[in-house]
Amino acid sequence: MNTINNIADDEIDLKELFLTLWNKRIFIFIFTSFITILSIIYTLTKTPIYEARAVLEIASYNGTLLDDTRSLSQELNILYIDLQKSIKNKESEIISIKTLKNQKKFLEIKAISISNDLAKKEINKVYLFIKNKHTLKLNEVIDNKEFEIKTIDKKINYIKTNKLVSINERIKYQTNVILNSINNKIILNKFNTIKYNKQLKITNQNLNSIKNSNSTLAAINIMEKRNIEEKINRLDLEKINLFSEKDDLLLKVIPSLKRNKSNIIVSVLETLNEEKVILVNSMKSYNYKNTEIIGNIMVNDYAIKPKKTLIVIISFICGLILSILLVFFMNFIKGFKKESK
Repeated sequence: MNTINNIADDEIDLKELFLTLWNKRIFIFIFTSFITILSIIYTLTKTPIYEARAVLEIASYNGTLLDDTRSLSQELNILYIDLQKSIKNKESEIISIKTLKNQKKFLEIKAISISNDLAKKEINKVYLFIKNKHTLKLNEVIDNKEFEIKTIDKKINYIKTNKLVSINERIKYQTNVILNSINNKIILNKFNTIKYNKQLKITNQNLNSIKNSNSTLAAINIMEKRNIEEKINRLDLEKINLFSEKDDLLLKVIPSLKRNKSNIIVSVLETLNEEKVILVNSMKSYNYKNTEIIGNIMVNDYAIKPKKTLIVIISFICGLILSILLVFFMNFIKGFKKESK
């Protein structure tokens, strides 16, 4: 029985609530419309804010980044966000500078402004700062490579004009020393041979003149003749040995110097030339790249702030709810006054 009475009371209360709202429908309409119109006026008078966004690819040399993107983003945040907060009435500002997730060589920059053009200019300021910074780093790297190439050229030139020339002079000098020494010995041998041949001739003449008259003197001349002949034979053998000695000395001394020369040419000069070729190739334009914006700076044709449609809808809903609450509150006040009377 009590449940039936409660349901009846609820039905009466709901009827009274709807009746109250219906009676105050004009107030609700006017109040809600007023709040909605105020929100429309606000959205129309509020300065629109546009957003621009750009993704930068950081400068690299031979695949190695010239800058750490995290450190760079921290530096840029200090310069273009933190230090700019004290400036008031700005028409444009940078709102975000960060690295892309899991992409070390990419940096994302966002800017807001009262127009797309001003937002683009704000991003270009940051971009030019980064590009100029990395241009200096690239120039420094290239200068170092050029210095290394010049150093290699100096080494090559030193080897060619000093070491190789020195070895060639040593080869020439040693050859001349050996040849002169052997030639002197050959001349001396020839001189001695001529001398002993003359002595042999004189001895033969003496022997022919005295061999029948004085046997003792003849025997002495025969021994002297044999002695001279032995000396001449030794000189002939020595002459043959001198030519062999010359060849042996040339084969021992000169090849070692030539091997040293060949080692310098093959091992040192070729290595230096290979290093130079690698450095020259590393300086070709396709091996280094300055910081660049990927594509173009991205902008929207519509403003990101204020969100006009959303503000109007929310204002309408809030105005409607607030007007209903006011109606209930006024009805509550009236009922309270009646009860007090």
